[in-house]
Order: sequence, then C-alpha cells, then structure tokens
Amino acid sequence: MDLIFWVAFLVFIGIFLALDLGVFHKDAHVVPPREALAWTAVWVTLAINVCQAAVVGLALRWIGMPSPLLWAVATVVLEFVPYLGATVMIALISVTALATFDDAWRVLLEQWLQDLGYEVVTETGEGSAPTTAVDLVIVDLPFPRQGGVDLVKRITSRHPATPIVALSSNFFSRIECCGPVARDLGVDCVLPKPATREALAAAVRRVLPV
Repeated sequence: MDLIFWVAFLVFIGIFLALDLGVFHKDAHVVPPREALAWTAVWVTLAINVCQAAVVGLALRWIGMPSPLLWAVATVVLEFVPYLGATVMIALISVTALATFDDAWRVLLEQWLQDLGYEVVTETGEGSAPTTAVDLVIVDLPFPRQGGVDLVKRITSRHPATPIVALSSNFFSRIECCGPVARDLGVDCVLPKPATREALAAAVRRVLPV
C-alpha cells in the first residue's frame, strides 16, 4: 500500500510538471507581474490542497476507510471550489465514515455474541425486522424519536414476547438499561453505541431467560 501511495504521488507531480512546462509555459516570454501573481496563487493553493489531502488520506487509511487515495484526490479537486467544495467533501467523508463505522460495529457485535455462545442472524435492511425465529432481537436505532417506536412495534408484531435490546448513539453513556427510556420505546433494554463487550453481555444475560 505504501508503494501505491508513492507511485500515485510521483505520477501526480509528473502530471502537473508536464502541464506547467508543456502547456501553460510552452512558449518562452516575459512574465508580467499580474501573471506571476496569478500563477503563484494557483500553485500555492494547489500545494496547500495537496497537503490537506495527504492528511485526509492518511487519517482515513488509519481508521480503515475504503479507498483513502480516492478520497484524497477528491479533496484536492473539491477544495478549489470555495466553501462549497469543503462542505461537500466533509459531508461525503462523514457519511462514508459513518457507514464504515456501522459495518465494523455490526461485525464486532456478531463476534462478541458468538464468543458468548449465541448463534447470530443478521438483518441489514433499513427499517427491517428479523423474519426468522429468534430468542433475542438487538436493533440499532439511529434516531430513537424518529421512527424508533414504529420499528420496535414491527419487530414486536413479528416476534411477540421476544426480548429486544436497542442500541443508539443518541443514548447517554449513563442511561439505565431497563429504565424509562426502554419503557417508552417498548424494548427490554437500551444501550449506548458503541457499547463495551461487558455491557452487551450483561444486557443479554439480563433479558434472556436462563
């Protein structure tokens, strides 16, 4: 992967050198002050964008984001658009990072539950409820107050008397597992996301009959 980054960097530099010497300054002439200032602004801006893109690419690679080099190149291009470019770039990276985090979190939950001796059935469709017979439902509620209760009702209608554990990043870290929030949502237990392995194990043991 390091070799790919260096090759891409050298190709990037080579392309802009070719453009500078073979296109923009192909014919020798006296450069007036206004043109010199304009080109200085262009190249300084490009250098700043490349530095920012390098930081973005390394950070995304560190957190496990797919295609960090592609995001770095997109950062260079979009940052030439004042305000709008940076806003779009941040929004795209945030959405992708959230999706990556949710996928990694789901895989981690599955691993934890399997380590505890449970068989895991995954339903990843948006707003879906599990259709197979299960002993426990663990549901992710991104916005508990916006559609969370309706999703819980659909799960309850398909699996009456089945315990439900709801996770959400909107829950406070000190939320009571079987407290008023759980009762309002119609679930047996609520956990903040991300939760620890110990908290998940304790919640599962608490709601599942022995």
